[in-house]
Amino acid sequence: MSKHEVTTLEKLRRDAEMGDIEAQFNLANMYIDGHAVQANDAQAAIWLQRAAEHGHARAQNDLGLMYIKGRGVPQNLKAAAKWLRCAADQGDAIA
Repeated sequence: MSKHEVTTLEKLRRDAEMGDIEAQFNLANMYIDGHAVQANDAQAAIWLQRAAEHGHARAQNDLGLMYIKGRGVPQNLKAAAKWLRCAADQGDAIA
């Protein structure tokens, strides 16, 4: 990992921990994709949950899909439906 990637990751993590919803969503995607960090679905789900709870529609959709697949979280169709409905209610066409 380059020094620039380390600095960017540290800033993103700090912003996410401070409650920046976009940073939380972006950090989750880094964990999903394994970009600049080791892929880790459980960590991705944690950050998606934080963003989803603050109304981030794409995070809600992605978290719902993780619950459907049991990816990073135990499979839970009720939780999946809850998060997908939240995203759909905000106009997320995919949800």
